[in-house]
Amino acid sequence: MNVKNNKGITLIILIVFIIVLMIITSITIFNFKDELTIREVNNLYSDLESISTKISDYYLTNDSLPIFEDNPYLADSKALSALFASKGESEGVINPNDEGPYYVINLSKLENLTLTYGMDYKNWKNGSTYENIQDVYIINKVTHQIYYPKGIKLRKKTYFRRGIGVADV
Repeated sequence: MNVKNNKGITLIILIVFIIVLMIITSITIFNFKDELTIREVNNLYSDLESISTKISDYYLTNDSLPIFEDNPYLADSKALSALFASKGESEGVINPNDEGPYYVINLSKLENLTLTYGMDYKNWKNGSTYENIQDVYIINKVTHQIYYPKGIKLRKKTYFRRGIGVADV
C-alpha cells in the first residue's frame, strides 16, 4: 500500500459523517421542542396554582369572586365542552359539578400576581365573546374551578386545567 495515496478522508466518509451529524442534530432539536412545550404546560400549572390561591384569599376577604359579572364567558358546561371539543379534547376536562355560567377572572383585582398566560382579560368587556378572546382564565361560580380556554398543546393532548383528564403527559 502506498502512503502517498492516503492523504486524508475520503468523500464517502465525509458524507457518512455529515448524515450522522444531521440525524443527531434533528433528534436534539425535536427533544428541545418537546421540552419547551413541557415547560409551557408547567407554566400553565404554576399560573393556575397562583390564581387559585389568590382567588381563595380574595373570596375570604370580599365574599365574592374577582370576575367580570356583567358578561359571562360561556353560558354552561355544555358550551365549554363544545369549545374544548373544537380544540380536539374529548371528555374528562370539565368538573362534573360545574353549574351555571363561566366568567372571565379580572386579574387586576388580585394583588402580587405574576402570570405567564391570561393577559387578554384586559380586553374583556361587554360585547366580547369567547370566539375572539381565549387567552384568559375563566372560573365557574359554583365550583371555583379555573380553566384556560386557549389551552396548551403537548403531543396529542391539550391542557386546559390542572386535575382530572389532564394529568397524563
